[in-house]
Amino acid sequence: MTKKTSQVSCPSHQVLHNVLLHLLRDTVYISTSLTKTSEGKDVDLSIIEPRVSATITTLKRMEEKDAPFTSRAASVAEN
Repeated sequence: MTKKTSQVSCPSHQVLHNVLLHLLRDTVYISTSLTKTSEGKDVDLSIIEPRVSATITTLKRMEEKDAPFTSRAASVAEN
């Protein structure tokens, strides 16, 4: 690989890196609510299953539509 080639491919790696970081940020943000619910001192077990289902549904929706941080990274990458 020549120096010129590595310079051309570097920006695309940076874009991928940024999008992946934003995807991770969205995933952590979504799962934090579930974590906080289950870590409480007096956990109402009846709300755990609905929260798990809601978290899974939200994460699955990300396959169809980007979450906020990921969509921002994608729009910056296009510019």
